[in-house]
Amino acid sequence: MIFPGPDSAIFYLDPAAGLDSSNRWIDSSKYQLNVTPVGYAAPNYGLSLGPSGAPRITFNGANQYGILPTRFYNVMPTTQMTVACVARFSAPAANDRIFSARNIAGTTGMEMFHNAANAERLTASGFPTGGVSDSADIPLSQRSRVIVMATNSLATLVYAWADGVQRSVGATGGVATWVSGGDVPCIGSYSSPPPNLLFDGDLYFLGIWPLVFTDSEARAFSAFWMDRI
Repeated sequence: MIFPGPDSAIFYLDPAAGLDSSNRWIDSSKYQLNVTPVGYAAPNYGLSLGPSGAPRITFNGANQYGILPTRFYNVMPTTQMTVACVARFSAPAANDRIFSARNIAGTTGMEMFHNAANAERLTASGFPTGGVSDSADIPLSQRSRVIVMATNSLATLVYAWADGVQRSVGATGGVATWVSGGDVPCIGSYSSPPPNLLFDGDLYFLGIWPLVFTDSEARAFSAFWMDRI
């Protein structure tokens, strides 16, 4: 593999991995942070195949999301982070969450969310420290996108790619290390408390790594997923 895979990730949600024996979405990283579906029904718990045949998890934007084990906070990135999201966005609204692991005060933790209806932002350690966002909107509505965002805690390395194209980004002030959040980590919902600010659309992949992707790694990752979805 020419881009970082599950062995180096702290979270690696590929719906192709299916469900575990407790009907949780499988995290293929070494930490096995399997996700408990909320608002879904048996037997598939949100899993289905998209138009191309790629496995996906569908979120209705009303009452469906996933909960990670709180031990996510024991392994979350501290000085470097890349988050990669592959999704089809139905009706993206400002502040909808792809992923959230923040405390209720919004001063610690990390998350990926729509900072506008057609834009993405990755933040860590509480807004605005250690964050990266597109300097211009990425069209999202009714589109499938491969989005990669990377930053270090000092916000001296900040990058973003959309469908393999490197974007102009804005960075926020950094800190020496990120501090973990205090509320339940969620996929598709704000963490403090869920359900709130819900994502709606199809999620084909979500990964988090404690490192900053290189340009070649981000482009290779994007090409792989663009061919798949």
